[in-house]
Amino acid sequence: MYGNTMTFEGALGSDPELKFSTAGKAWAKFNVAVGSRKKDGDTWKDGPTTWITVKVFGQVAENAAESFQKGDRVIVSGKFETEEWTTQSGEERKTLVVIPDLLGPSVRFKPTSTERTTRRATADGPDDLDVEPF
Repeated sequence: MYGNTMTFEGALGSDPELKFSTAGKAWAKFNVAVGSRKKDGDTWKDGPTTWITVKVFGQVAENAAESFQKGDRVIVSGKFETEEWTTQSGEERKTLVVIPDLLGPSVRFKPTSTERTTRRATADGPDDLDVEPF
């Protein structure tokens, strides 16, 4: 990957919030807490936490909403951008948003399971894909 990309692991700070556009396309967002710990003698000290907003679209959004919940650890890799907006009280706000190319559970601290599904392709190609499959 080139350009404005990042890969990180962290814990979901909220359940994925699944929504649908006016055109009926699914999208979801959730926050991921990314932090660090350092050993200090016999104890561990937590470092600062960075909160990153993740946005997913289409079938990935529906899968994320069904698969993940607050506290789950995930691995995210994708493009990042700064999203800017103005609050109702006129305050300017900014947040880091990542649109992942890859999203999955982390097994660093506990095992996880996956369910294999079979997707049927239509005559035009796979359902809900905006890009060519591998």
